[in-house]
Amino acid sequence: MVSETALENEFLRAEFDPATGWLRSLVNKETGVDVVAGAAGDTHTQICDDPTDTWGHRVISYAWEGAPMAVDRIAVRQSGALRASIRIERSWGRSMLVEEFILGHDARALRVEVTLDWREQAHLLKLRFPTALTDPKATYEIPYGELERPVDGAEEPAQSWVDLTGTIDGVPAGLTVVATDKHGWDVSPGDSAGDIGPSIGITAVRSPVYSWHDPRLLDESGIYSFQDQGIQRFRYELVPHAGDHRAAQPARRAIELGQRVRAMLESFHEGPLGPEGSFADDGHGSVLVTAIKGSEDAVDAPGGAELIVRAVETRGESVDVTIELPLVGRTIEATFEPYRIRTFRVPREGDIVELDLLELPLDA
Repeated sequence: MVSETALENEFLRAEFDPATGWLRSLVNKETGVDVVAGAAGDTHTQICDDPTDTWGHRVISYAWEGAPMAVDRIAVRQSGALRASIRIERSWGRSMLVEEFILGHDARALRVEVTLDWREQAHLLKLRFPTALTDPKATYEIPYGELERPVDGAEEPAQSWVDLTGTIDGVPAGLTVVATDKHGWDVSPGDSAGDIGPSIGITAVRSPVYSWHDPRLLDESGIYSFQDQGIQRFRYELVPHAGDHRAAQPARRAIELGQRVRAMLESFHEGPLGPEGSFADDGHGSVLVTAIKGSEDAVDAPGGAELIVRAVETRGESVDVTIELPLVGRTIEATFEPYRIRTFRVPREGDIVELDLLELPLDA
C-alpha cells in the first residue's frame, strides 16, 4: 500500500508528516512497536554553521542544533506489486536534498535512495533519526566487529551501521541505521524536557575550506576551495527490530546495501549452466563470506590457482558453519568463535588448509 503519507507491507508500516517530510510512525508489525512514535520529526535535517577546519580539530561533537530544510514536494513514485516508493524533496539556501523511500513487498527495512546537491560553504548537514526509545544503548560497526559506545552525542567513526536499542513502554525495541559511504556518526540522548528522544545522526556533508588547518587564519579576500560541493548519492536503510539488533543481521545488510547486484547480459547458447547457480553459499547465518579469490602462490598448481575463501562471524557467538563452493565442488566445515576471521585455501583436490591474512599456513 502506498500514498503520499504512507508505505506499508506485511512487515512494516511507515507514515510521514507532510509538514516536516519525516516519519511520524515506523511500526514493526511483527512486534506492534512503533519505534519513532512521538519523536520530533522536524529534526531529520539539521544545517548549521561549521567554523571548524578540515579535520575538525578539538571538536568532540557535531550534534549541534540546526535549521531544517524546507519540504518542497512529496510525490508517489512507484506503486507496483514488487515495491512502492515516495519521493521527498527539500531545499535550503542553494542546496537540495532528495530522499526516495522504498519499501519492497517482502522487506523488513525501509530503504532510502539519497541525492544531495550541496552548495553551502562553512556549513554542515546532519541527517538525524529520532526515536521513542527509553534507556538506550548504542552499538557501532567497526571492521569485522562491533563496539558499544556511550549515548552522549560525541562524533564517532562507524563502518556502515549504528544501532540504538532500548525499550518502548517496557517492550524491548531498537532501530538500526545502515548507510553507504558515510562514516561520521553520533548517538545523542535527546533533550532534558523529553521533547526530542534519543537519536542516531549521520554527518552527511561538511564544507570547511579544503586543507585548512586551524589556527591558520584565512584571508578575507582569499579564494578557497570548500569541501563536499556538488552532487553526491548514497543510500541508507532504517531497520526497526525487537530487543536484539543482531537478529536483523546488520553486517550482512550493510554488504548487500553497499554492493549492488550486477547483471551480466549473455547471448543464447548451449551450455552446462542452469537458470541459477552460486559461487558460494555461507548459509545466510552469522558467518559471512567476505572474500573469494585466487591464491597468490599457486598459479602453477595442477588445475590452476587454488581458491582463497575468507569469512567472519558477525553476531558475537560461537557457531558451526558449512560453506558450500559449488563452482569447484568443495565444502568448508568449520567452527567460528565470536567475531573470528578465518581464511582457507581450497584446492580442487586434497585437504583444505587454514591460512593467516598473508595466505601463509597457520602452522608454518
